[in-house]
Formats: sequence, C-alpha cells, structure tokens
Amino acid sequence: MKILYIYCINELLKPLLLGILIFSFLFLSGQIGEIVELIVQKGVPVKYGIMLLVYYMPATFAITIPMGLLMGILISFGRLSGDNEINAIKASGINLLKIMMPVFAVAMLITFLLIMFNNTLLPSANNKFRNLYFSIGQKKPIVKIDQNIFLEIDDKTLFIERISKDKKFMENIYIKETDKDKGTRQVIFAKQAEWFSYSSMIKLDLRDGTIHYTDPEKPEKYNIINFSTHTISFSLGDSLSMQTLEKGLREMTAGEILAKIKEKAGAFKKHDISLNEFYIEYYKKFSIPFACLAFAAIGIPLGLITRRGDKSIGFGLSLLLIFLYYILLIAGETMSGKSGLSPFLAMWLPNFILLAVGALLAFFVLRK
Repeated sequence: MKILYIYCINELLKPLLLGILIFSFLFLSGQIGEIVELIVQKGVPVKYGIMLLVYYMPATFAITIPMGLLMGILISFGRLSGDNEINAIKASGINLLKIMMPVFAVAMLITFLLIMFNNTLLPSANNKFRNLYFSIGQKKPIVKIDQNIFLEIDDKTLFIERISKDKKFMENIYIKETDKDKGTRQVIFAKQAEWFSYSSMIKLDLRDGTIHYTDPEKPEKYNIINFSTHTISFSLGDSLSMQTLEKGLREMTAGEILAKIKEKAGAFKKHDISLNEFYIEYYKKFSIPFACLAFAAIGIPLGLITRRGDKSIGFGLSLLLIFLYYILLIAGETMSGKSGLSPFLAMWLPNFILLAVGALLAFFVLRK
C-alpha cells in the first residue's frame, strides 16, 4: 500500500508544480508589465523593479498554490482513470478511498503551510512592497503620476487628462489648493504643462490657463487671473513618507488584526461603524488556504469522472472551478459589507459548498 501511496503522490507533484507555474505566470504578467513600465518609462532603477516583483510574489503564491493543486489533482486522476489504472486498482480489491488518502494528506500539508505563510512571510512582503513603492515615489515623484486620476499631494489635488509617453508633457490640468482651516484657496486650470522632477519636489510649468481664487476675508469676491505661463511646485517629502507608517490590513498577521479589532471595537461601536472589514481579512488568512482541501474534495471525483489525462481538460476544469470559487468569495465579501452577512460565513461558504459538492460526487464515484 505504501508503494501505491508514493505512486499517487508522484503522479500529483508534476502537474501540481506545472499548475502553480502557469497560474503564477498569468497573475504576474500584469505586474511584470507595470514594473517594466516603471523601469523603461519612469526611470526606476532595475534593482528596485526586481525587488518590487520579489515582494509581490508571495501574494501571488498565496492564491496560485491552491489553484495549482486543483489542476494537479484533475490532471493526475484524469490520467489514472483514462489509462484504466483506476480499474486495475479496483480489480485488485483496493478501495478507491485508499488512493484518495495520500492526496488529502498533501492537501492538508499545503493548507497548514499556507496558513503559516499567510501569517508570516505574506504580511511582511506586502508591507515591504508598499514601503518600497512609496519610497520610489518619494525619490521619483513621476512614479505616482498618471492620467485621469485625482492625486493628493501635500495641500493640493492634481488631475491630468492626458500625459505624453515620456511623462514630460501634459494636457488639460486641474489643480486645487486647499487650506486645512480656510478651505479652498485657489483652483488652476491649464491647457498644457511641462513636468520637472527633483529629489523631494516636482515643478509644473503651466501654459495657457486661468487661476480662480477667493479671499478668505471677503468670500463674496471671486477673482480670475488669465496667464500664458505659470509655475507651481509640489513638496512631496512629508506627504508620501507618512503613508508608510501605518500597516494596512493585508500587511498584518492574524494576531495583529485581532489586536486592531480589540483596539477599535469601543470607538467603532460608539459610532455604529462595522468591523466586518477587519474580520474579513482575518478569516481570509485561514479560508483561502483551506481551499486546498475543498479543491481536493471536488477535484478527485471530477478527475475520475472525466477519465482523461489531457492537460487542457484539467486546466479548463480548474479555471471553471476557480472562477466559481472566487465569484462566491467576492460575493460573500460584498454581502458582508452591504447586507450584514457574517464575515465568517462570507469567507468560508465557498469552501463549504465545494466540500458538499465534492462529497456528493465522491459518493457517486465510489458507488460505481
């Protein structure tokens, strides 16, 4: 029996690793494109681009490892069934549950390792990614600029409709300057601008525009100044560095999230603010790794039913199941925020559904 267990595990490992590589490549391709853009178009040093990619990888693996396991199970059991090895095993008097056991053991091991991974390496990598990104943004402010987004810099709000490929020239610029105590000081509209970047400051040479402002002492007076050229500077040192001080929820361990919940519970309850966002991130750290067991429960009988070891079949089925799983996960998260669905149920329901469907399929397969 030991030989059979080792054989089943060996059959699983190769397509499992292949699945992880395929899904990781698909997930990382978009991020690689963004990093290449940072290096080529925005002048970020190559070493920082590589570091960003390395820090982003753990977040990718946290998702693609369960995906790869599902694909590996579908392919390996499809091949065993398609080559009539399952029939040979059954003919020798061995119950199919026996060959399912080593796969569930692998799934349990991966689940345990992913839970540890989600509470150690992943939060640290997420935090390092964000800090490095903002550090790059501080040294090269152009990294933070993009068209058709509102960007808060210091006491100003910047909006740019179009930016040239080299990020030097801009069209249709809107800038609002605000005083914390007195509100909006002035609003600037310009048709064109040229960008200059320094260590902790950026400068815009604006052309062909207007400045709209009011006197706080006489708010009824509204002034408009037309200009052919006008220069405005943005100080970035404090405004960007401050954003790296406090961890986001995805940069915390489960223990840190629980501590944050305890810290904010009183104030949130007093102001009738939901803590669901915190609980969602807490339960995710366990429910997504547990998807390995749920995928194993539904993947084994599905692999036996398909009776084919074709990788395209396994890949297609895994994509379908993964799509359904994450649709349920996103729907649960949305419902938890809007309709008050329990965060625990929102994050664990997809696993329960897959386990239930897997149990029914296994019952059907084992009866044959």
